[in-house]
Amino acid sequence: MILGREPAAIVALVMAALYFAAGFWVVLDDVLVALILAALTAVLDLIVAAKTDQTTFGVIMAVFNTGLVLVVHLGLDWTDHQQAGFLALAAAVIGFFVQRTQVSPIAKATFSNEQPLAA
Repeated sequence: MILGREPAAIVALVMAALYFAAGFWVVLDDVLVALILAALTAVLDLIVAAKTDQTTFGVIMAVFNTGLVLVVHLGLDWTDHQQAGFLALAAAVIGFFVQRTQVSPIAKATFSNEQPLAA
């Protein structure tokens, strides 16, 4: 829950507001609206993952991916190679600082007779 609401309800409200604004004041194409909603969904997923103590690597990468697609659509002039390099660097940095390594040793492994294994 974010602001006392389900994330899907927040996305639906923003979607309705975007289409309302597009009908009266702002020129928004369907691709831009979809990209805004994808980026919003990724950010809300990140908030939910942080609140529920889930691993956040994939969710953070989703924020970077959707954010990059959005800013490229809005006019950022990066080649495919520059975009791939940015995402590769983002994955490496996020993996280094956020993702817990999965090589922790087992403290005291035991068999069914509850005798600790010799180190």
